Amino acid sequence: MSLHAHASLPLSEKPAPISISFGAALVAIAALTSSCAPRERMCAVDDPCSPGLACVTGRCVPPKGAVRLFEVDDAGAPVVKRRVYAASDVAWVGGASADLPPGALPETVGFGARGGGTLLLRFEGVVPPSDLVEAYVVLRRAQGTDAPAAPVLLEARRIEEPWDSRTLVASRAPRLGDVLTPTTRALPVSGDVVRIDVREIVAALGKKRVNDHGIGIVAEVRDGTPLYVALVPARGAQKGPELEIYAR
Repeated sequence: MSLHAHASLPLSEKPAPISISFGAALVAIAALTSSCAPRERMCAVDDPCSPGLACVTGRCVPPKGAVRLFEVDDAGAPVVKRRVYAASDVAWVGGASADLPPGALPETVGFGARGGGTLLLRFEGVVPPSDLVEAYVVLRRAQGTDAPAAPVLLEARRIEEPWDSRTLVASRAPRLGDVLTPTTRALPVSGDVVRIDVREIVAALGKKRVNDHGIGIVAEVRDGTPLYVALVPARGAQKGPELEIYAR
């Protein structure tokens, strides 16, 4: 965050001083601090957690959290169940879609490139479980493409306006709302599966917010070499975007 300097005003033109209570000042400072809070980051085998934490399904958790995820019942069956939803609607705004007609979906897109785009996803029939453990958007690297030269940082956003991939154009892209979800660092040597944390977004679906219209995925920096992901399954060897939920 930066503060812009302003030219000095003559004494007669300077605004009157503003009085503010000490309590109100503390509230303002707290709000400013929370808005600047750093995001967590997802972890991986090649991008481990700090000492004392374990990397479980992409999240750095204390040992007790890891035990909870792998808990089993008396019969030895997992208590935490995994559910997977295929995306019911997919759109890519900007970047590779610039020269495509409305409704056309590129097979492969690149995150992190200059002028890159935004991935819009909708998942139908998702009911947030009462005990949600984790939730991820799962993307897969496009086969036969080069790896990025540096880490690509991916984040999830809440889509806050209606959209339809059949008629969507960049000039009428839906508004995205920021959600303080952990950042995924896709490294050059990472595996083919990329997970982006969307637990907070999925949990909010149970509140029936009027401005929940799906999940947007963006790259934090758009001036590097891209991370290529597949949006359209290719010859059955790849899957399109999915939502992966872990719940008790």
